[in-house]
Amino acid sequence: MFDETSRQARKAETAAAVLEAARDEFERVGFEKANLRAIATRAGVSAGTVLHHFKDKRELLHAALFDELDRTLKRALAVPGSGPLEA
Repeated sequence: MFDETSRQARKAETAAAVLEAARDEFERVGFEKANLRAIATRAGVSAGTVLHHFKDKRELLHAALFDELDRTLKRALAVPGSGPLEA
């Protein structure tokens, strides 16, 4: 039976794995030297799967950076604080 919810969950998991692999690869070799095949191998998917989720390496970099920024912002906002900004 076709389960759209589990299909969407698998798709989101794959995209998350690709983003994580891309972050690792960008940190390891830099944007210019990073390539989609290496990112795909790290994520355990094909290069075509990477391109299914992200149109090119630049879009992948943007998605990885914004994902990391979003996580950092959520962590920062989750910490209650009434002290000075420096804290």
